[in-house]
Amino acid sequence: TVRIIARTSDGKIVSLMGSSIGGANIEIVEINGTAAKFSGKYPAVVINHTDRLGIISHITSILAINQVNIVTVLNSRENKGKSAVTMIETDSPISAAVKRELESMSAVHSVVTMERVI
Repeated sequence: TVRIIARTSDGKIVSLMGSSIGGANIEIVEINGTAAKFSGKYPAVVINHTDRLGIISHITSILAINQVNIVTVLNSRENKGKSAVTMIETDSPISAAVKRELESMSAVHSVVTMERVI
């Protein structure tokens, strides 16, 4: 298991933790302190938001409208109506414009995008 901590060009500290799972494969298990489960083979986006009816539909609609094809989706929540995390692997990277559109949603607290790792 390896944890990478880096400073972005705008001064934010970000972290990523990954583990070797055998057979020359890895799994990303944490992004900025949030549990994750990604293969690292695809670009990804992690969205921290309030659990709200229709939020995942809204997120995936934004991606579809912007021609971003989804590979996998994993969603978890603390409790109904509380904090939730939606993690999506995609065929193509999330552009800055799409990231801003996701961040503009009222229920969204943060959006972290990630290029493919392997």
